[in-house]
Amino acid sequence: MSVIVATPAATPAAAPAAAPALEPVELTESEHLLLWALRAMAIGGGDCPALRHAFVRAGGPLGEEALACLFVAVKHLAFTGRRRLSVHVPGCRTISRDEQLLLQAFAAVPAVEADGWGGELCRRLAQIVGGPADPVLRRAVAAAGRLLPACGLQLPRPEPAPWAGPASVALH
Repeated sequence: MSVIVATPAATPAAAPAAAPALEPVELTESEHLLLWALRAMAIGGGDCPALRHAFVRAGGPLGEEALACLFVAVKHLAFTGRRRLSVHVPGCRTISRDEQLLLQAFAAVPAVEADGWGGELCRRLAQIVGGPADPVLRRAVAAAGRLLPACGLQLPRPEPAPWAGPASVALH
């Protein structure tokens, strides 16, 4: 049984050596919402009313359905994964390697239509779980990945952009 571990980014020593924290990255609004959902679910806050409201506001009933698919994927990952995952707390500006892999798995969903289940999505999920991904996990991630664009949310980019720093500097 795998456990998804929330690690505070402010204490790098708390993160497992296998999953070091990355530099802050610029996230699109969709990536931010997806990462917030994954993190909230990992720490037991998947039923957060603000999270549900954000998904419903973004996509109406399909947003709620996408959130439900994410919930199934995260819970299934927690119960069937073969290794511990490092997930930061919601609101953290950095992302862990495992979080980056999760975003990349969602980014690979459109390729399922072209290359089937043997392609990029399965490769990313295998990296995340530490072995072949369970069919339920593959289908839950693929279903959420198909619903996100239908809700008006962009799928994550294959590689998040490095953080460029604050948009402006306040001089006093």
